[in-house]
Amino acid sequence: LALNELKAQSLENCVLLDARCGLPRLGNLMEQYSDALELIKDGNDLGYALDKQGQGTPRFMERFAAALEYENCRDLRFALDIVQNLRCYEWIPCDSLKKLGQQKLREAGAPEELLSSGCIDLAGYAADLLEEAGYVLIVGESAYITRNNREFIYERSTPEEAGMSMDQK
Repeated sequence: LALNELKAQSLENCVLLDARCGLPRLGNLMEQYSDALELIKDGNDLGYALDKQGQGTPRFMERFAAALEYENCRDLRFALDIVQNLRCYEWIPCDSLKKLGQQKLREAGAPEELLSSGCIDLAGYAADLLEEAGYVLIVGESAYITRNNREFIYERSTPEEAGMSMDQK
């Protein structure tokens, strides 16, 4: 469709003047690529992954946005790796903190009367537990996120491009 609109036979006959992305934190895409074909391919791949919404994963876009923020992602290639590695993140939405607090107190043996009394800030308790465990509250304060111990597979970017030293890998 794009080639028809441009009245071109191939992208090799075109000059990329501007590139925009629906994910503004990814910055200037033209600076990230020397080859327009690679940029278009990666843009298509990200669009496809986002369109599939993780094959129905609940709140997929919220999880993906939180992972981008957590990693301070500013690169399309790294964003592609993140979307393919969402299993490497533990994500807890803030609207489930009260339930998590209740669960943790039940596991610790707290009586039901205490849990239902309203004397405990269950959401605050859960938030404290998450922060102690290394979770980070994202900017919109809608979720907590952290990396788990699953291997993050870099297919498009490298740990150095992602802002990570090799000893953090």
